[in-house]
Amino acid sequence: MERQIKFKFNEKEYSIEYPTVGQYLDIERKKIEISGGQWGNLIGANTKSSSRAVQIIDCLANIVVLCPDLLKDLKPEAKNLMDIDAKDFTILVVAYNKQVRNWYSEWFKEFNDIFQEEEDK
Repeated sequence: MERQIKFKFNEKEYSIEYPTVGQYLDIERKKIEISGGQWGNLIGANTKSSSRAVQIIDCLANIVVLCPDLLKDLKPEAKNLMDIDAKDFTILVVAYNKQVRNWYSEWFKEFNDIFQEEEDK
C-alpha cells in the first residue's frame, strides 16, 4: 500500500499521508466533536439522513486532520466548517469517497489487524 496518495479536488492536487498516532486520535475526536457527541447514535440510527450525516462527518474529520489546506481552499470566506453549503459539500464527499476512503480503509484494516492478532492470542 502507498503511504501517501494524491487527492484531486476542484482542479487542485493535495497530498494525504497515513495518519500519525496523534492524527488518528484527532480524527476520532473530531468525529465526536463535529457530531455534537452523537457519533454513535448517528451510526446506530440506520436512516438515510443519518447515513449521509455519518458520511459528511467522516469526510470532514479526515480532511480537517489529514488535508487542512483543502478546506481553506474550498470556502476561504467561511468562518468555520459548518458555514459551507451542504449541497456544495456533497461534491467533496463524493470525491473523498472515490479517492481517499478505500485507501484509508485499507490502512485502517492493516492497523486494526495488528491489534486483533494480539487480542486473539
